[in-house]
Amino acid sequence: MKHTLWKWKFLTFLLLILFSCQKDDAAKPDKDAHNHFGEQQIKKVTSRDIPKVMDFLNRKNEGQLRFKIKPSTIEGLPVKSSELDLIFTDLETDKILALTDEAGRTNYTFRLILESAPHYEGEESFFNLIVKEINTEEGYYAYIQEYRIDQNWYTSSLYLNMASYTGKMIFYSLEGLYMARVTFTGGEIVDDHLRTPCPDPDDPVNGDPGGSGGYGGDGTGGLIFTDIPCPCEGHLVGQGCTCAIPPLLIISEKFYSEDGKINESLRTVCGSAPDPCFLPNGDPCCTTEGCEDENDGTIINIPTKPCEKLNMISQNQDFMDKINELNTASNNTTPGTRREKGYIMEGPVTFPNYTYVESQPDDPNMNFNISTGSVISGYIHNHFFINETNANGEKMQSINVPSDADLVALYIIAKNNLIQQQFLGFPFIVVYQGNMYHLEITDVAAFIALGDLGFLNEDGRMSDFLKDEFVENNIKHENSSTSNMNNLAKLLHNGNVGLDLYQSPVNNPNWRKVKVNANNTVSLENCN
Repeated sequence: MKHTLWKWKFLTFLLLILFSCQKDDAAKPDKDAHNHFGEQQIKKVTSRDIPKVMDFLNRKNEGQLRFKIKPSTIEGLPVKSSELDLIFTDLETDKILALTDEAGRTNYTFRLILESAPHYEGEESFFNLIVKEINTEEGYYAYIQEYRIDQNWYTSSLYLNMASYTGKMIFYSLEGLYMARVTFTGGEIVDDHLRTPCPDPDDPVNGDPGGSGGYGGDGTGGLIFTDIPCPCEGHLVGQGCTCAIPPLLIISEKFYSEDGKINESLRTVCGSAPDPCFLPNGDPCCTTEGCEDENDGTIINIPTKPCEKLNMISQNQDFMDKINELNTASNNTTPGTRREKGYIMEGPVTFPNYTYVESQPDDPNMNFNISTGSVISGYIHNHFFINETNANGEKMQSINVPSDADLVALYIIAKNNLIQQQFLGFPFIVVYQGNMYHLEITDVAAFIALGDLGFLNEDGRMSDFLKDEFVENNIKHENSSTSNMNNLAKLLHNGNVGLDLYQSPVNNPNWRKVKVNANNTVSLENCN
């Protein structure tokens, strides 16, 4: 890119963001990830690779891979629960993490896709379904694990550093019955609660003898976290890491409370006796210290890649309702009614608050104010088709991908610290006639430094810097969306802008990175 030094002027109280968004005159899948950590092996699998596990889940759930965390009763049985969530979920079957221990016992971690969930102020929840292989006739048992993460903790980090984890881990039976809760502050367990599974027969309505108390005492064990820093295929401990995949985390569930072991309670929901289990030497697996025939380790399986985070956000119905509204606006070709519309997102990305903004009719420029000191968690908007000259003699042409003005708007947002940094990222999405495009900030310092060189004139208005770059790189109104997408990806890649481009269809969202290789060839990288 050409670099010209310009000065930057700040607005003191209100930041005016000019979205002159549309003026352009202005698959190759990853391989499975493997890792050997000591005597444990980590592998990514799909449902097709584990038919016995899937048969088990189908038997347990009457042939449906949908799960519900129930309120205070289960199958009409009055059982008091301290967790009153009501969450319907689907099972994601193509990104399953398998952890095999030295005895060959494998645990599987599935992601659960939320359909609806209550919002806990200051917290964000992720759900996994765990299937554990055990030496019984049935061969497995399963439960649901919730990571209810403190928002202040996860907004301060781009990755989950469990050494400082602040939040809760909540355990439910496969049938959706609350079983246990462990509370963390700064990586330390500060409180726990293990519910005795069956109601008190003398008080069936309120009978829940399980109490809560501080963590501690002799032989209580703990939840042990093991950071796997490099989940590359074939990586061995001690080798250099050759892939840029965020670390995996193994949780060894060796937690005990006064009433017993969490995973022992999850095996024997509501007091049902476990199937007989014997070790190869004939000794019973289950003793007063718990069952020894299972692998204690499980892996946290929540979104880490930008495409995974975008796919998760796109599973939220309210978010997709907004996207579909913007897509409809992008297809409007009736003069006098065409508008650029948008939503400012605030709060948790998965369940944000939305503020609606729009342009004047037939105007591809959108202005709105964000107060200095505010932060936002995302911004989504549409472009619409226009190719005409306005009353001032200015040529107005739409563009079918993020525009030069979009890059300037994102720069102003980043420059003024308006981005609510959080683990789920900052969605900056353009919608146009069936396609969505997201600009992912990969290096905020580099992006701001480049913007400081010439995105704005001395009067604070947008300069011709990026307009010239778009023309030079053949990103223009006349091109197809594919051509403009590829050329924009090359511009971002070759210019070291600190941004990556992602694309997805509006219908059946499937976010993929628009990747540029060493030969300057563009491909869509699947989110595996």
